[in-house]
Amino acid sequence: MLLNPHYKTLCAPNLVYRSTLDVAAPGDWDEAAPLANLQVPQFSVFARSDGLDDVNILGVIDRTRRVGAIALSQHNMTTAAQWRVRLYSDDAHAEEVYDSGLIDVWPAIYSSLDLAWTDPNFWSGKMLEEDRALYPSKSVHICAGGNIFARSFRIDIVDDDNADGAIDLGGLLLAEAWQPGWNASFGDSRGLIVNTRVARAGGGTKYYDVQQAEREVAFDYAHLSESEKNRMNRLRVELGIHGELLYLPNLLPGVTQYLEGFVGTFKQVDAITHPYLNNYATSVAIVEKI
Repeated sequence: MLLNPHYKTLCAPNLVYRSTLDVAAPGDWDEAAPLANLQVPQFSVFARSDGLDDVNILGVIDRTRRVGAIALSQHNMTTAAQWRVRLYSDDAHAEEVYDSGLIDVWPAIYSSLDLAWTDPNFWSGKMLEEDRALYPSKSVHICAGGNIFARSFRIDIVDDDNADGAIDLGGLLLAEAWQPGWNASFGDSRGLIVNTRVARAGGGTKYYDVQQAEREVAFDYAHLSESEKNRMNRLRVELGIHGELLYLPNLLPGVTQYLEGFVGTFKQVDAITHPYLNNYATSVAIVEKI
């Protein structure tokens, strides 16, 4: 089923936690920050590659499942970095069913209307190094054509000029991309939870302990079918308020998807109502995971 590029998209559950991770030689990951760290829920427990040559991740999912979205979170990749996603129908990485080709980790997101012609990124439309530090690093690929039935996957990363000399990766998400038949209602809200702490001296001077902010979003689904209601129920039972999901405001290339999309968790689990025959409704609230 093709995804509507204008619809909000929920991608869950994260199949990385149901996968066995490995690496294809000669690539390798640091023993002190191994690939297995990607299966630790906290982004602060990151995996680090052993150098910049042949950086790759192999994964075998517990069984054939639908994969439509792949996301790299809290990484140190530069604006020149590229990555490649491949999906396979078997557990030996032999029967390829999807290949993204080599794509930019930080694709062009700005139109000429967003930038002045004197800006250094006017012609490329890509994010500057100074800009990408404003938000948690997140790179997303949505499979062309929608969800793919896959048993295993491979991700390759190329960032030869990374000054850190290695790739740090806090999170990896593979999930089915889901949209109901009716998009969310108008009237959604997009907020920012500012976690900076303030201390005031006796004379009134303020001192700020700057902490990373968290994005949040809330919206309503007013026209869910019976099967879509059941899907929401399954997601809520499986994720609770701790399981991660990828939220995307739309699938259109541009700055909105980057600025407003994030990996997060349900902030709360609201009731599903049955306002009239063959129609269900619910509210969704998601807060960013940092």
